[in-house]
Amino acid sequence: MADIIDQANDTADLFLRSSLLKRQQSAKDPPSGIGMCLSCGEDVEGERRWCDAGCRDDWQRRQKRGA
Repeated sequence: MADIIDQANDTADLFLRSSLLKRQQSAKDPPSGIGMCLSCGEDVEGERRWCDAGCRDDWQRRQKRGA
């Protein structure tokens, strides 16, 4: 029979795995446009997320690295 420390560790592991899974899933879908470039912060029109392809590529590289 597991003692209280084993149960606490199992619970902590469950929360950690859940958080990591949510983080991985959210990283797959870039955030929607907010009126500014997600990479450099320049103003952009409408629902655009980046001001140009260079900023988009930079943002994607940083996401892959986890920065």
